[in-house]
Amino acid sequence: MTWRSEKKRPPQDPGTKRRNLGHPAKTIRAKELILTDSSGNALVRLSNKGAASCLELGVNKATAAQLCAGAAYGSTLSLTSEHYTSKVLLSAGAAPEGGGSFAPGLTISENGGRQRFMTSLGDEMKISLGKSEDSSSFVVLIRESQPVLIVTGPTGKAIWAAPAENKISFPIK
Repeated sequence: MTWRSEKKRPPQDPGTKRRNLGHPAKTIRAKELILTDSSGNALVRLSNKGAASCLELGVNKATAAQLCAGAAYGSTLSLTSEHYTSKVLLSAGAAPEGGGSFAPGLTISENGGRQRFMTSLGDEMKISLGKSEDSSSFVVLIRESQPVLIVTGPTGKAIWAAPAENKISFPIK
């Protein structure tokens, strides 16, 4: 299908409605829509992946964006930088492949996930800033009973927690 731009027309009287110029509205129906460059490389994909509809920009490229939404899985926005060194994941609460679920949250990572900032909401709210889940980090947990502050060392074990009497299980999930 070829789209063409409209020819320039003289300004219309603001009191008149614009008319359909003889081109009926077109509906495209497809299971997947892929936009390619002149060499045939996929640039954009609009598809249905299982129980979610997704829009992917930069298909098969290191720098990419993916927006997915589905009734059972919520919605997610994933952004990656060149060579997958940086990633941002924003979720309204989704179920990852293989089942389970996670609360709405935001994760920003660098160096393939070795440095990150993460926050999630739910029954237990969490803010984490550090090297990784199993390494040095600063974690704030907001639990029903009381908030907890935790500092972990290079092995992922707590080196300090407040309140001190709090029993913390690791890794912190």
